[in-house]
Amino acid sequence: MPINAASLNYRLSSAHPSSIRHPDHIDDVRSALAHLRENYGMREHALIGHSAGATLAFQALAASSRQFHPPRAVFGVEGIYDLAALVAEYPDYRGFVEGAFGDRELAWPPPLALAGYAGLVVLAQSDGDELLSWRQTEEMKGRCEDSIGVGGSLRVVKVVGRHDEVLSCERMAGVIERYLRELA
Repeated sequence: MPINAASLNYRLSSAHPSSIRHPDHIDDVRSALAHLRENYGMREHALIGHSAGATLAFQALAASSRQFHPPRAVFGVEGIYDLAALVAEYPDYRGFVEGAFGDRELAWPPPLALAGYAGLVVLAQSDGDELLSWRQTEEMKGRCEDSIGVGGSLRVVKVVGRHDEVLSCERMAGVIERYLRELA
């Protein structure tokens, strides 16, 4: 099964006041997806995001019906799905969250949800992740179960490695390949 892949970059915020703030990050992802659609004819796609990239993958999914066809699958790997819950669990993370989203917690994006998505959602998490516990994944799983649409499906996968090692492990590549083959 031949596939094409593109790695999307987005501008980063700092923990200090920065000119790069939400929604700049998701605007970068939307622009990249539009570029792929317009210049390369991309019609069907899957989104794979790690950590904050998982946040952006699900935010892109939420915007997809307005700008492009929804992805056939969304993979959230060791993702951040609820900023307020993240800061409640890890108070030291407040600085980088405020650097990206501002210091008014009520203005932060709400917990991510799917609102009737009819594709495949894969949530992957490692017990060895030193930066995020399973809490984000478990809470996102519950929201997915409550909101996934007809024809949609959810898989929760345990992967191996520390936070930044997970993407380089063969098991993660195998998980992605397995579920992409399922869609073919």
